[in-house]
Amino acid sequence: MREEEKVYVGLFFFLVLIAGRYVVFTISPDILINTYAVLALLGFGIVYSYTKQYDLSLFAALVLIVGKTIYSYNTDAYDLLPENHNSFKNTSLFALGLGACVAIIYYKKSIQPYTKLANFVVLVYMFSSILEWVVHRYVMHCTTNKFVNAIVDKIPYLEKTCRYHIEHHVNVNVDMSVNDKKDDPTNDAKFRMGWNIFIPLFLGFLFFSFIARYISGYSITTIPLILISLVTAFAWEYIWNKTHVAMHEFEHEYSVIKGPHDNGLLNTDYVKKALYTNHEAHHLQKGDRKGNYNVIFFGADEWLLTNNKTIDNTEYCKTHSKEQICRKQPTR
Repeated sequence: MREEEKVYVGLFFFLVLIAGRYVVFTISPDILINTYAVLALLGFGIVYSYTKQYDLSLFAALVLIVGKTIYSYNTDAYDLLPENHNSFKNTSLFALGLGACVAIIYYKKSIQPYTKLANFVVLVYMFSSILEWVVHRYVMHCTTNKFVNAIVDKIPYLEKTCRYHIEHHVNVNVDMSVNDKKDDPTNDAKFRMGWNIFIPLFLGFLFFSFIARYISGYSITTIPLILISLVTAFAWEYIWNKTHVAMHEFEHEYSVIKGPHDNGLLNTDYVKKALYTNHEAHHLQKGDRKGNYNVIFFGADEWLLTNNKTIDNTEYCKTHSKEQICRKQPTR
C-alpha cells in the first residue's frame, strides 16, 4: 500500500473510531469500560500497524495512559459523569489522543532513540503506583477481603499493620481530625512507616523494576536498579511520614531513628496540599465504594477504577445510620 493510501485508510479508521465511541456511549452511557485498557490497545495497535516497532508502539500506549490519567485527576467530577462521556470536550480529547499517535508515527525517527528509556521510567512509576494500591487495598484494609484476611491473620506483622490501620480509620472524623491520644504507643504504626517496612517495600519496588526493564527492553544493569528502588522506597516512606500526620493535623514525636524522616528539617506543606483531597476522599467514602488507595503515587486508582471524585455514602448509611459520617454527611 502506498503512503498516500495509508493516509486515507488511517483517516477513515480514525473517523470510524470516533463515531464508534459516540455510538457506544450514546446507547449505553453507564457501560463499565476500562478506557485505559482500550486506549493502550488502540495506541499500541495504531502505531504498530504503521511502524512494526514494538518500542514505539509501547511508547504510544503509555503516552495515552499518562495523558488520560493526568486529565482525570485534574478535571471536575462533572466532566467524568457517564452522561458527559460524549461531550465536545471529552470527544475532542479522544480525537487528540488519536492525533498523538499520528504525531508519534510522523516523528518516529526523532522519538525512537528515547523510547526505551521513556517506557522504562513510566513503567517503573506505574508499577510503583500499583504496588502502593495493592498494599493499601489488601494489606492495610485486609478485613474487606475474606481470602486476604485469612492470610494476613496468620502473619503477625501484617495482621498488626491491618489492625492499626483499621483503628486509624475508625478514629478519623468527618473533618479529617483524629481522636487518637498523643501518648498512644501505637501512633507510630497508625500514622507513619518505620524502618521495618523499608526492606519489604524496597524488595517490592526492585521486583517491579526488573519487570519494567524486561518489558521496556531498556539496557540498565542491576546496581542502578537497586539504587532506584532504594531511593523510591525511601522517598515513599519519607513523604508518607511527613504528610500523613499533617493531613490529619496530628503531629506526635518521631525521629529518623524510627523511620525515614528529617526531624522537621524540610517544610513539605505544599506536598500535603497536593495529596490532601485524594486522601480525604479515601477516608470519607465508606462501604463497597471505598477507593483512593493511592496516597503518594497517584495513578492505580484510575487504572483500577477506584478513584472517587465525589463522596456517596447513601447505600452505606442505610445500615450504618448511627455513624458520624452518616449523621454529618460531607458536602464533597
